[in-house]
Amino acid sequence: MKRWVILGMVLVVAGMLILGCEKAMEGTGVYGTVIDKETKKPVEDVTITLTALKHVTEASPQVWAVTATTDNSGNYSLTELDPGNYAITVTKPGYFCYSLSELVVKEKKMKKLNIRLEASFVGG
Repeated sequence: MKRWVILGMVLVVAGMLILGCEKAMEGTGVYGTVIDKETKKPVEDVTITLTALKHVTEASPQVWAVTATTDNSGNYSLTELDPGNYAITVTKPGYFCYSLSELVVKEKKMKKLNIRLEASFVGG
């Protein structure tokens, strides 16, 4: 009887460890969660835009951009990016815009960037 109790406890702990571990993101890119600065709740339908200056040729640089939208848990991810420097802009109606002018993305690394948006108030 004692063996069954110990075996049961071991299985429960192992299950909790397996289910409770967050899988690390793989690839080259950026991921994170957007929350409301005051309420600390996730914000959905936020647009995250990464922009970079890509040199097609020396004479003709082009601005390149990619976007993502947060899910109902405030999560987003932008994967399969080229390593380099990016600017990030985060927008949602009813909130102040968040921007970061230099975000470094490294080869085969997923950079975690959690963002707190501040609600804007319109009215009188």
